[in-house]
Amino acid sequence: MKELRISKVVNYEYAPASTVDKRGARTVWIKFAGKS
Repeated sequence: MKELRISKVVNYEYAPASTVDKRGARTVWIKFAGKS
């Protein structure tokens, strides 16, 4: 990991998406099937 300079690993099936609502911005995880 350090050799490749990777600092964060996520499940390849899920991708983070940001949403903004009355409470502020937050990150949610959406199912990723090759499209978003």
